[in-house]
Amino acid sequence: MRARQYVLASVLLSLIVYLSLSWYILDGPKAINNSYMVPTNDTMRPGGTMENLFWFVQVSDLHINMFGYKSRASDFRLFCSKIIPSIDPSLVIVTGDLTDSRRSKYETDQYIEEWQSYHNIIKETGVANSRPWLDLPGNHDSFNVLEHLVGFRKYSQSWRRYGVESYCYQHTTSFGNYSFIGVDAHPAPGPRLPYNFFGILDEADLVGIQQLSQKCHDKVNHTIWFSHYPSSIITTDHKRFLELLSSSIALLSGHLHNVFGFYHNLHTVHPDGRLELELADWKYVRRYRILAIDHDLLSFQDVFLHNQPVIVITNPKHHQYLSPSHEPVGRIVKSTHIRVLIFSPDPIISVSILLDDEDIGTVDHVTGPLYVAKWEPLKYRGLHYINVIAKDKGGHVATVTQPFSWDTQPDTIGLFQAFVLQANLPMALRLLFMLLWLILVGRLLTVRWQGKGSSSDLVNIARTNCLYYPLLLFLLNYGLGVWFVGELISGLYGIVSVHGLIMANSFNPGAMTYLHGCVMLILVHYPMVSLIASLAKRKVISCSASWCSCYTLICSLLKFASFSIISYFFINIMTSAYGWTAFVLSPGLTWGVVMYLVMIGYIFMSSNFKS
Repeated sequence: MRARQYVLASVLLSLIVYLSLSWYILDGPKAINNSYMVPTNDTMRPGGTMENLFWFVQVSDLHINMFGYKSRASDFRLFCSKIIPSIDPSLVIVTGDLTDSRRSKYETDQYIEEWQSYHNIIKETGVANSRPWLDLPGNHDSFNVLEHLVGFRKYSQSWRRYGVESYCYQHTTSFGNYSFIGVDAHPAPGPRLPYNFFGILDEADLVGIQQLSQKCHDKVNHTIWFSHYPSSIITTDHKRFLELLSSSIALLSGHLHNVFGFYHNLHTVHPDGRLELELADWKYVRRYRILAIDHDLLSFQDVFLHNQPVIVITNPKHHQYLSPSHEPVGRIVKSTHIRVLIFSPDPIISVSILLDDEDIGTVDHVTGPLYVAKWEPLKYRGLHYINVIAKDKGGHVATVTQPFSWDTQPDTIGLFQAFVLQANLPMALRLLFMLLWLILVGRLLTVRWQGKGSSSDLVNIARTNCLYYPLLLFLLNYGLGVWFVGELISGLYGIVSVHGLIMANSFNPGAMTYLHGCVMLILVHYPMVSLIASLAKRKVISCSASWCSCYTLICSLLKFASFSIISYFFINIMTSAYGWTAFVLSPGLTWGVVMYLVMIGYIFMSSNFKS
């Protein structure tokens, strides 16, 4: 019983410390200016003309696949041939995972046909002829790649234009310059799935990005960064990276695929006021984003492919996404008109605007997608709601409702979104693993040192050399040594440990490995140590009645079931992804399973554990 209580208490304590540390690791720069006022000499006022305004589009995680899922490519062709021309953006940003690089669940490679499909759609539709097309590689685009991203370099648009994977594009207008900095954080070398989930930026990458930022940040109205990975999913000097991002208004990303379908709107505002906007994928939900910069206020709308019309309210801006430290939000109260962008392949035939459910009256069409209506912002102190209804000639109707305020602080978007996008997740996972591992190893060593005086259920393991030493050596290797040797890249074998991957004379620091290790500790090693301790105790005291009790039997079966299911799951993944060597040469996986089974057999076969 005490062993079970100890395991439960240890896990709960670990989770509490983990969450506390994770929030502590939200270590980015803080906002330096929360003023809602604009300089008295600022003459820019959102009014009723097509001035100081441009818009652009983001799409992410296309996952074009040649082994089925043909609709991804056909819908992307529709997007390029019909939707993009109807929006007519100043530029298009594609934040990674252009191809799926996946034949089956765990069989990953670079398939030239997928790259050709992506390239041909862009070429045949001419979508990149009249605007910059800024694409980046994602983790799928680097599956099973030893050195250079051959597919990306040959078939992407940005490599052909810039010749580098991280780059800067400066959008020049009559009212200012706007820098777009693309950050490539794909792991290099790029192993097969699953140890290719987190991005990596080493010291050389950070130096290059810093130089790029300094070059592109001079004399610009705004800087917008974009990456396949959210900042929380990149293994790097996290604080330093956030400091590089701190002067920008937003980081656009993808990669997280709606968080298993729970969040289509995974957005947050960092402590320094910078927006981080993860975009739900094209792969499953056909999502894309329209962003607009109107009088240097950034607005956006995430929409599904077949939704039309698309409405983007640019003034007044959505209250939750205000960034007083990065944009002149005081221009809202100085504005003379509500401003709305409405896009549709079909002509717009009616537009209505309501403030707090009251129709504001006449809505004028200026030109292109811009619609305006006069208003008096001083009448709307505090938090209010704007509702826009648009109908096109095809009979499609769209409605957008959002809060606005020019004199109150923005509301928090959500704790879950903030945690996922702001925490230093690689560091948090490392801390959680080390905490769980040290508790288990430390407890085992402590009980051994205490000897017969210990009251712990682990005492029978600690006093039995045939159990103690194999278990201790296995756990020490699990936290410090080699897990397995596998074919991480075709023809290239490497070593996997919890701290990272060693292959081709390079080291990819761990992140996904720490998550793997945490799951195994909680669902395999803690339950199995508890089960073996329980079996050993009952064998020593010959308590057959207790052993046969329903509660004890159910607990033991659940522990063994957890051990069996999770062990099979991970061994099957590693064997499927990295070959049979990952099964055979596997001190941290297969050998551990054999060790536990041998221990259970030894307990049942041995006569006593008293010496």
